[in-house]
Amino acid sequence: MVLIGFHASHEQVDPATLLQAVRDAEAVGFDGAMCSDHLAPWTRAQGESGYAWSWVGAALR
Repeated sequence: MVLIGFHASHEQVDPATLLQAVRDAEAVGFDGAMCSDHLAPWTRAQGESGYAWSWVGAALR
């Protein structure tokens, strides 16, 4: 069995956009999603750092 998932990179994309991307992925048949749990971006150029635990709750809704 092959499962296809989606990775939501919080350090690269804002949380609302990631949430919509995961919802879209589910709508077209992706099997799961995962996200990074960084408390801050890796570098200043990345500029995002969504709070993973509250985001996961929203994604599971």
